[in-house]
Amino acid sequence: MVTFKEITEDNYFEYVELKVSEEQWPFVTGPVTSLSHAWLYYERARPFAIYSDETMVGYLMLDIDYDCGSPNKTCAVWRLMIDEKHQGKGYGKIALEWSLQYLKDNCNPDIIRVNLIRGNDIAESMYRSFGFVESGEVYGKQFTMALNLKNA
Repeated sequence: MVTFKEITEDNYFEYVELKVSEEQWPFVTGPVTSLSHAWLYYERARPFAIYSDETMVGYLMLDIDYDCGSPNKTCAVWRLMIDEKHQGKGYGKIALEWSLQYLKDNCNPDIIRVNLIRGNDIAESMYRSFGFVESGEVYGKQFTMALNLKNA
């Protein structure tokens, strides 16, 4: 069973040990940096550890009030990472499904965004399968995909 738990002092050391393969590092922000962003943006950030039974398999962080200059209520899937030992088992899709429902239930957004780096084809394909499309926005090496719930 997959569950989502807050990151606390009880699971912190397990959390910071999560990693991806060397080839994936250009596409993923590590757990320590992600948690520091959660602390800096504590009013907006919602970090979670992803568990399969009692094993932490990854983490995600949601932005419940993504400020993109849009008049629409916008949230974001800010981070989503599955540890290299647990990839290919469907945890990413389960985590994205859970994230979208969490944001819908708690924030009622019009749009949900995600930023990706070109070349992260597996992640891009997963987001597309959930209905995300490129928004045309580019920030340095990142491009934005958006899921429009307002017109859904």
